[in-house]
Amino acid sequence: MIELFLSAIIYGILIGGVFALMSVGLTLSFGVMRVANSAQAAFAVLGTFVAYWSYKLFGIDPLLGVPIGTIILFVLGIISFKFIVRKTVGPPLASFLVTFAIALVIENLMVLLWKNEYRSISTWYSSLSIPLAFIPMPIPMVVAFIGSIVVIGALTLFLKLSRLGKAIRATSMDTKGAMLVGIDVERIYLLTFGVSTATAGIGGALLGLIYSFYPALQSTWIGFLYVIVIVGGMGSITGTLVSAMLIGIIQSLTQTVLSPVWAITIVYVILIVVLIFRPEGLMGRR
Repeated sequence: MIELFLSAIIYGILIGGVFALMSVGLTLSFGVMRVANSAQAAFAVLGTFVAYWSYKLFGIDPLLGVPIGTIILFVLGIISFKFIVRKTVGPPLASFLVTFAIALVIENLMVLLWKNEYRSISTWYSSLSIPLAFIPMPIPMVVAFIGSIVVIGALTLFLKLSRLGKAIRATSMDTKGAMLVGIDVERIYLLTFGVSTATAGIGGALLGLIYSFYPALQSTWIGFLYVIVIVGGMGSITGTLVSAMLIGIIQSLTQTVLSPVWAITIVYVILIVVLIFRPEGLMGRR
């Protein structure tokens, strides 16, 4: 019984790390531009398909194909922002509705191209596992978690240490002040949204190593991503990481003790409780 609970906790942490990466872009775009990007999960599923087809058609390992998906999603993010999302910066409801429409377009295009069928990425290491505290951990899950943490860490260092990262942080704190000191806010917005969609693509590709996927899955993922970001605190990368881990553990334990149906329900119960007692989130600013 102890091993069962311990494995559930470890699984929750590993899955939470990957969902944290998918959620980081969502919290980044909201923190900098006040854009509620409802297309984040659709971009993530698209990133999963890029990894899938790179492997199926060209034999490129999904991990080696991550840079390909990153570039494609970054470019798509910039195009989407420049021609559609830019006009909705500021009012969260407007951006929520516009990006929701983008998500539906992406989903339907994927259905037209590849049908709404379950697919999975099966590599030579998909069925392998390594012992961790006497518990077998699937290698794809471990690799996806490590990859997610590395990307989140690199993004955090980029925002804290690089000149461009500091400009992004300054813009998120005070847009008018950033403009007064010579920061090109329009360029910052464009790059931020591109980075946001790129992280979604990476997270989607890594999650595709663990789960089966299909185009309409984005409608399930986006609700989960919003819960993670809101519970952690909109605009807080650290809060997003902590929230994803916490929710991952709670969901995994619930699924082990009760059922998968309750595991989904508990996520939204957590959201309601947080909104009632701490609406700014665990690490959000009032």
